[in-house]
Amino acid sequence: MNIAVIAEAQKLVMLNGLNALSFRTVQYRFQNFRQINIENTIRSGPPLDPIVLKEAIEVNSRNNLGRRTKSMPEGCHQVKPDKLNIHLIPHTHDDAGWLKTVDQYYYGGHQRHAPFGVQYIIDSVLAELEVNETRRFTYVESAFLWRWWNDRGEYHREKLRKLVKQGRLQITHGGWVMSDEATTHYTALIHQMSFGLKFIQETFGDCSFPNVAWQVDPFGHSSEVGLQFADMGYDAVFFGRIDRDDYNRRLDDRTLEMVWRPDPEIGPDGDLFTSILYNLYMPPDGFCFDVFCNDEPIMDNPNMHGNNVKRRVYLYTGFNSINFSPRKLSMKISGFTSKILALQPQDF
Repeated sequence: MNIAVIAEAQKLVMLNGLNALSFRTVQYRFQNFRQINIENTIRSGPPLDPIVLKEAIEVNSRNNLGRRTKSMPEGCHQVKPDKLNIHLIPHTHDDAGWLKTVDQYYYGGHQRHAPFGVQYIIDSVLAELEVNETRRFTYVESAFLWRWWNDRGEYHREKLRKLVKQGRLQITHGGWVMSDEATTHYTALIHQMSFGLKFIQETFGDCSFPNVAWQVDPFGHSSEVGLQFADMGYDAVFFGRIDRDDYNRRLDDRTLEMVWRPDPEIGPDGDLFTSILYNLYMPPDGFCFDVFCNDEPIMDNPNMHGNNVKRRVYLYTGFNSINFSPRKLSMKISGFTSKILALQPQDF
C-alpha cells in the first residue's frame, strides 16, 4: 500500500485539514436511529425526571434531523481508497476550567498559570480559514463558543456562520463540555449535552449538528455514557485515555478501532463505532506546530538553504521514525483501515 502523500513540487499536501466530524470509516455507519429509550439506559438510581427525559428525546430528534439535512460532507477533502490516507486534524481542547477559571481561560488572564486566551484562539482560527479555502478546523467546546458568540458583533458572527455552513469549521461532540464519565450523574450528562446542542441548532441550523462524540481526555469511560451517545444518535466516539495495559493489548490485537456494544441486552441498536486515538490527543512526536512547541518546522521554499521538505516528509511517513509510522500504525489499529488520524495540536 502506498502512502497517500501527494507530491506537488516536493511539497507536503497530506489531505490537509480533514477533521474528525467528517472522518468516515465506511464499514461502520449506523443509519437506523431510534427514539431514545432512556429507561433501558439507566440501570440504577432514582427514576428519571420527566424534564430530563424530554431533553434527552429532543437531543435524539435534533441529531436525527441534522443527519438527514447534513451538508458538511460536501466540504470534505476526498480520500484515495487504494492509498493510506493520513488526515491532519487541527482541533481544540479548551478546558472549561482547570489551572484557571473559565473567565481567565476565555479572556487570557493569569498567563503565568497557563498562557491561553480562548477568544483569541477562535478569532485566529476564523482568520486563517478565510485565508485558504482548503483549510478545515474542528471545534469542540460549546461553552466557549457560546461565550464568544455573545461577545462578538454581527460581522464576526456572519463569518462563523458561513464557515460552519461550508463545513470548513465543523463542530464535533456538541456538548457544553467534554464531561467526565466516571462520576457524573446521568441527569447532568443529559442537561449539558442538551444545552450545547440546542445552542448549535438555534445558531447554525440543523446541518451543523455533530455526529461524533469527542471524549479525548476524560479519565476513564463507562458503558452508560457510551449507550447515551448511541441513543442520542451519534455514529461514533473517539477517545484517548485508556489503561496502558489495555492500550498495549489492543495495539497487539489490532482492536484500537471496534464496534462498541455498551449494553448486550439492547444489542445492535446500541452499537457505537469507537476509535482509540494514537498518542492520546497529541500530534506525532517531533511534529507539533503549535506556537508553544519547539519542533522543527517544515521549510518548503526551494530557494532556501534550509529547505527540509524531503527529510521531514521522510520522517513523518514513518520510514525512519520509531514513534510514529503510519504504514505500521494502519495495520496495528484494525488490520484493514486505510485512514489514520494525526491530530494538531494538543491543549488549547
